[in-house]
Amino acid sequence: MKRVLLLSLILLLQTACQYRNFNNPLPGGLASKAVVSGFNDVRTDYTNNQNPLIKRQSLERVKQLAKNYPETMFQRKGVFTLLIISGGADYGAFGTGILNGWTKSGTRPKFTTVTGISTGALIAPFAFAGPKYDSVLKTTYTTTTTKDVLTKKPLLWTLISGSDSLMDTKPLKNLIASYVDEKLLNDIAKGFQEGRRLYVGTTNLYSRKLIVWDMTRIAASRNPKKIELFRKVLLASASIPVIMPPVKFDVIANEKTYTEMHVDGGATFSVFLSHLGSDVQTAKAHFQLTKPPRVKIYVIRNNQNQFHYKVVKPQLFAIGKQAVASVIASQGAADVDFIYLCALLGKVDFNLANVPNEFYMDSDELFDIKRMQKLYHIGYVKAIKGYPWQKIPPDVKLLHNV
Repeated sequence: MKRVLLLSLILLLQTACQYRNFNNPLPGGLASKAVVSGFNDVRTDYTNNQNPLIKRQSLERVKQLAKNYPETMFQRKGVFTLLIISGGADYGAFGTGILNGWTKSGTRPKFTTVTGISTGALIAPFAFAGPKYDSVLKTTYTTTTTKDVLTKKPLLWTLISGSDSLMDTKPLKNLIASYVDEKLLNDIAKGFQEGRRLYVGTTNLYSRKLIVWDMTRIAASRNPKKIELFRKVLLASASIPVIMPPVKFDVIANEKTYTEMHVDGGATFSVFLSHLGSDVQTAKAHFQLTKPPRVKIYVIRNNQNQFHYKVVKPQLFAIGKQAVASVIASQGAADVDFIYLCALLGKVDFNLANVPNEFYMDSDELFDIKRMQKLYHIGYVKAIKGYPWQKIPPDVKLLHNV
């Protein structure tokens, strides 16, 4: 009898907690109308190319770029550069090593556009803001431990309460707040005025689509809540489903407030293109150019093309971490191939970096300092010597050899 009563109490508590946490979700019919209050034009659905906002903002960017970089736009004397940074948890140390080594080599360009997903989203703002933030990236990706990012929730309470995750991301939230300050936003806002853009991707759990946030537009906003939203988007993009809780956004549609839940952008795309490709076509049409401006794409994939065998402990967290990581990493190659195809069709210079397949350091930690330091060193040494960028993705190269 006691067991029955205990089970009934657990089920009652679970149901109550689930309803308590499920606040007024946005109906599907209003998804296309929903905006974050005070930030009407800061995000788009990545798959909706027909959105008039995309065309309007493309023309805005093109005019800004033409004003600030006329030789690149009209005389093809320079190059517009697009940096794309993937997810990969602590493997992001590889990408930060590349950026630091690239700076040291004296050949790092001023990026026109930067896009980031997951750990790439945490790197992207500092990559966009320039080399003076290299030390921040190095410190973050060579000294951060799992405890600095996550804390475990009591398993029994997680099961009883109907919790939305296995871990608590309060430490990560605090870590983001310690580095993402007014100074950083001001530096990013300067880029907005030049026509340069920083984009971060999150996954809307309801629509199961990638939402692209214009972080430069947020940084340039006069809304006093801009730093709060900026940090929130970064947290959402890095929130691995099940392991970390989704991030809730209050949105407005038809003058009513609803809630959306967003998680790791890697749940839909591991890397993504910006609108720079469409901007080239916009520039060509608007300025009646006989030849479009030159563009280079650099993709830093904080992962390997081949994966090592790993025995997984029969525990909930270990299984969940390995399963989610496998799905996200496996789709990464296809996402890179898509970007390569777009570059090929647009006659754009494509460049890819990924963690060497021979690298292997096993660890049960989500953020392992020794592994991060080793990955940072690999990326740094390669970049300082002049990174050997791949012109064709490895799996596409295999097809060429068939």
